[in-house]
Parts: sequence; structure tokens; C-alpha cells
Amino acid sequence: MKTTHTDPSYPGSNALGFTREGAHRGKLSNTAPCSAMSVQHRLRVQLLYKRTLKNMFNWIVDRELYLQEIPKVREMFEVNRNVKEPRRIEALLLAGEEKLADNIHPDPYIIPWQLGGSKYARNPPPPEDFRTFVPWRDGPAIYEEAKREVADDEDLKPIGTGSFEERLARVREFQALLGVK
Repeated sequence: MKTTHTDPSYPGSNALGFTREGAHRGKLSNTAPCSAMSVQHRLRVQLLYKRTLKNMFNWIVDRELYLQEIPKVREMFEVNRNVKEPRRIEALLLAGEEKLADNIHPDPYIIPWQLGGSKYARNPPPPEDFRTFVPWRDGPAIYEEAKREVADDEDLKPIGTGSFEERLARVREFQALLGVK
């Protein structure tokens, strides 16, 4: 048996057929020229499959039931995998999109923090004139301002400043306020 780059057993390729030298460019090692119709068809089928699964998740709440239904949806798509005629492909896609549109959920699940979700923009932005505190910018200035306020107010003066007698008097005054003898 001749091994090719798309064979997973071939050294240097993986199950998808990427080789080591082609993997960084995202190219398959053995690519055949493809038409724009086949690329467009593949993308439309992928989008239809994804939208079908999302819509099915809206209808089936239980995760286990949802996971059981995924292979059934996949099989519906796999049945027509080898269709090559463009008109038949287009007819199948239109029928699938029409079926999806008929079965779309009226109240789809929205992730809470995305647009339309229950948590989206819950906390409104602060007003434009609101100044935020930045410690490395505002910290020293606020500390100096607090020190000036304490120095100016006699009641807020710390016990550790002044002569021994003044400090002792403040301690006794403080103890009297607390009711300590």
C-alpha cells in the first residue's frame, strides 16, 4: 500500500492530512483545486449545521437529551454529503434553511453577558466628571492632604506629637473618653 500525506499513518502528517511543513500555512499537503461554488457550499452547510444545533439547544433544555440528539442531526447532514450536482445542493440547502426558519425558537437562549442578555450593561458607566482613584498617581497627594488636615485639627492630632506632658494629657483624656482608669 502506497502511503500519502493524507494517510494518518504517514510520518509527519496528522489525521487531517496536515504535514509538518504545510501545517503552519494552514494548507493540506494533498489539495486538489476546488471551485468557488464548493467553498461557498461548504461554508453554507457548516453555518446551517451550526445554526441548527444552536436552535435545537433552545428547544431542548436538558443537556443529556441535547447530546443524544446531536448525532441524529449530524446523520441528517451526512446523508447528502456526497451530492455533487450544484442544483441539487442548492435545493437541499434552501430546504434546510426553510426548515430551520420554520422551527426557529421564539425566545432563544442568550448568554447573560452578551448583547440582549440579563447581565449585559447591568453596571452603567460612571459619569464623565467622575475621577477615579489611581494609587500611584493620587495616593501621595491624598496622604499629604490627610496629614495637613490632622495637623490643623486639634482633636485629630496624634498622641505621639508634642512634649511628654502634652502626650500624657492626651492619653489621659482619651482614657477618660473610653471610661478607662
